[in-house]
Amino acid sequence: MEYPSGSLHWLCLRLLPLLILLALRLPSFAQDEARTALIVGIKDYRDRYFHSLDAPVEDANAVQAKLHALGFQTEVLINPTKRELTEEIDAFGELLARRGGVGLFYFSGHGAMKSDEDANYLIPLGTNIRTENDLPEEAVNAQRVANRMKEAKNSLNLVLLDACRNHGLPRADHAKSAGGGLAAMRGARGLIFFFATQPGAVSIEDTSVKRSVFTTALLRHMDVPGLSFMDMISDVTAETEKISLAGDPKAAAQTPFINGTVVGRFYFRPGVSPSPEAPPPAPGKESAGPPAGAPTTAASRLQFRVEAEDDDADAETKTLPGRSEDDTIRLGRTVLLDGSAVASASKSWAYDGSVEIRLHFTEKGAGKFADITRKAVNRRLAILFDGRVLTAPRIMTEIKGGEAAISGHLTDADVTAILGAFH
Repeated sequence: MEYPSGSLHWLCLRLLPLLILLALRLPSFAQDEARTALIVGIKDYRDRYFHSLDAPVEDANAVQAKLHALGFQTEVLINPTKRELTEEIDAFGELLARRGGVGLFYFSGHGAMKSDEDANYLIPLGTNIRTENDLPEEAVNAQRVANRMKEAKNSLNLVLLDACRNHGLPRADHAKSAGGGLAAMRGARGLIFFFATQPGAVSIEDTSVKRSVFTTALLRHMDVPGLSFMDMISDVTAETEKISLAGDPKAAAQTPFINGTVVGRFYFRPGVSPSPEAPPPAPGKESAGPPAGAPTTAASRLQFRVEAEDDDADAETKTLPGRSEDDTIRLGRTVLLDGSAVASASKSWAYDGSVEIRLHFTEKGAGKFADITRKAVNRRLAILFDGRVLTAPRIMTEIKGGEAAISGHLTDADVTAILGAFH
């Protein structure tokens, strides 16, 4: 198998790309488990409603190169027909069943939705589509990928779909154009959707690197050592918004979107970096505790604060955990929740073996936390202890269940202090 290289280039003007993560509840899996990827790029379209694209081959090559470097066994399929794409998807499912571990499917090309079925189709090469009723015969239902992955019963599956929305495929009754591109797919147990942009929105090209702004951010953060998947989502979202506004600050930012919840930890590149703000204590010594003059009760030492609005002149700048001093977050001054809402704290382990602290809220605290996360969707919610940010994930959906986890960059001193405060 050859591993071509190249640059990723998303030129579709109106995109509804999907990053579908089949991992609603991540089972425990070792970081040395098998990783398998099927990568598809289709550019040479000649259909009336699906024009030729510039980027998919480069898309596929860049994604393949990154995944291969991250330990995935990869296969690249360029410009396949329907039969070729269907056969490769089925073979990919059989391979996942044999190898287990992590599976990833990537598609760059055209996609379309059949409105009366609410079904998504991947458009292969050599189609002759005149109305959306031709889709089942001419194209490949994206649900086939999800079905093969579910049947494989491996521990984690990811599906990345990059599909254009710049065509208007007629309905058979000619009443109106059927919305091009892809709709939300129905999930089953273990299915999460992560969109490169909001549904129906524009995915912007970064002309300086000839890639979409989302992919520029994704490739930059995917292989950061010790960056969990959910933390990566936060970083990719923030950088995508920033880059998308670089050319025109008055334009609407491109904001990736996630629908679902990942329970557990997945790392493209394992390894936890120590926090630069609080190095582990010397052997045999305990945590020094809160800084001089700082509050000493558990209720006041632990704080939940949301990322500040751009026009908040009173915002406080804090350094993010495990990053350089230049990597910061602006937080609102209001403490939305504190340690009084926490009934207990316990030590547990993430899937990569690193320590995490699980906070168990009181009944009243659980309700407040759910309300806070509902109002903070698409913004970061920081958890601070003794005035230092321990974690600041971007909230993608309301969090119910009465628990929150602190993980990723905890030192021994952090663990001792937090557990001691809630003992």
